[in-house]
This record gives sequence, structure tokens and C-alpha cells, in this order.
Amino acid sequence: MIYTLSVTFGLVGLVYGSVQWSVPVMAFSVICGLALDYGVFLMTRIHEFRKRGFEHNASIVKGVYKTGSVITSAGIIMFIAFGGLLLSESRSLNQFGLLLCFSVLLDTFIIRCLLVPAMLTIIGPRV
Repeated sequence: MIYTLSVTFGLVGLVYGSVQWSVPVMAFSVICGLALDYGVFLMTRIHEFRKRGFEHNASIVKGVYKTGSVITSAGIIMFIAFGGLLLSESRSLNQFGLLLCFSVLLDTFIIRCLLVPAMLTIIGPRV
């Protein structure tokens, strides 16, 4: 979640130069909520496979396989919904829309599909 926030806030700063003070404040809660939702969904599924007796790495693979399509579909839907904010003439809504669109794509396709399984594999069955 920290990686997502850092990258997206940096991107908005690069694109717009200055960011209105309320945009990061509002976006923080939405980004945290989405990231936690996707994370809990994925980790719950991995935990269920561990309880069924699968090995650590097998439960990670099965968990990502079972939740991948749902997380990806939800991320694409949220991207489209937040993309509507980019059509606004208001600078703050444009910044808010860019923050949310990029963070949803980053969290959906990079964090949940690549980084979380990689970190869980490195940490091992202690999780």
C-alpha cells in the first residue's frame, strides 16, 4: 500500500506540477480501502488453501489463480468509474481521477499479481 501511494502521489506531482491540498487527503482513504479490500480477499483465499492442506507455495499459486480474475475485473471496473473524473474541467477532480485510476491499475496488476505472491514466497510459511 505504501508503494502504491508513493508512486501515484509522485506521478500526479510530475503530471500537474502542484497538487491541490485536498486531493491527496481524499484519495488516501479510497486507495487504502481498495488496497485493503483486494489484500484481504487474496490473503483469505490463500489461507483457505493452507487450511485445506496445500503446501505454502501451492496455496499461493491457487489463491492467486482463484482470485486473479475477480480482482482484475474489479480493478478494471473501478478504473473505468474513476476515469470519468478525468473528463471534468475541474483541476482537482482531474488530479483525483488520475490518482485513483493509476493507483487502481498499479494495485490490481502489479501489487496483487506480482509483488504480494513474491513477498509471500520469500517470507515462507511463517505468514
